[in-house]
Amino acid sequence: MLEHPLELPLLEPPAAHGQADTPTHTRSWRAALALDFQESRGRTVLRHRHTGPLRVQRPLYPEGKQCQVHLLHPPAGIVGGDHLSIAAHVHTGASAQVLTPGATLVYRSTGDVARVSLDCTVESDACLEYLPHETIHFNGAASRGNTRIALAANSRLVFRETHCFGRPQAGEEFLSGEARWRTAVYRDGAPSWIEHTVIGAPNWLNTTAGMRGHAYSGTLIATPVSTDGCAALRNTVTDPHTVLTSVEGLLIARYLGDDGQAWRRTSEQLWRALRPAVIGATAQAPRIWAT
Repeated sequence: MLEHPLELPLLEPPAAHGQADTPTHTRSWRAALALDFQESRGRTVLRHRHTGPLRVQRPLYPEGKQCQVHLLHPPAGIVGGDHLSIAAHVHTGASAQVLTPGATLVYRSTGDVARVSLDCTVESDACLEYLPHETIHFNGAASRGNTRIALAANSRLVFRETHCFGRPQAGEEFLSGEARWRTAVYRDGAPSWIEHTVIGAPNWLNTTAGMRGHAYSGTLIATPVSTDGCAALRNTVTDPHTVLTSVEGLLIARYLGDDGQAWRRTSEQLWRALRPAVIGATAQAPRIWAT
């Protein structure tokens, strides 16, 4: 039990919805998780609170000061009507690394929309690495996602987001369904980068402004990174499906292609190169990435 309970988003009681093809649920899952990272005696201490099937494993300290946590969602996937809400607050002087053990699955919907919310606050002189695996949208899935990251003037961030539409390895295309995801990064209250992604099958999968016929879309955001630092990294990226951009100290790496493993390798290569300057620590790959 927490000494001082953390605030969690209010969620409506679960409501019945239509069946999905996989898995078979009769009621929606509503889950929320609040993570609070604070510096204490030279290391980062985690306090957390959850409602519903969204948890964390015990905090790990593979590097000493930084707190590493793995997000656990026992149902493994979400269907229409489900709502996952995560809030992370990294206080001054703290350092956190948030990972997931596997992909997030969005199953086919019969009408209701699955929702995922992420709200991160990184205070002055604090670090956050948020590096989940991909979100896989099954054919017929309907989802809404909203990510908001609020940074202080000198806070540090490495963030990765990956979406796969359909299941290419199983020969399944995303022929019906829709995904609307918003990602916004703010620095001292001012917007640094805001993106709205709208993928409606089948039209937006093949248009020039959409997926251009590809299945995977990946984004890696890191800050602070100078324009010269971005240019140097650009010369090391060999994957033709990945491009790098620098916007006012924010590095943005984008992937659009059909090989999720290639994007994972490229994003991890970038993370290794960026980590010493951005986070202030050498790149030690999390053990879970090798499983």
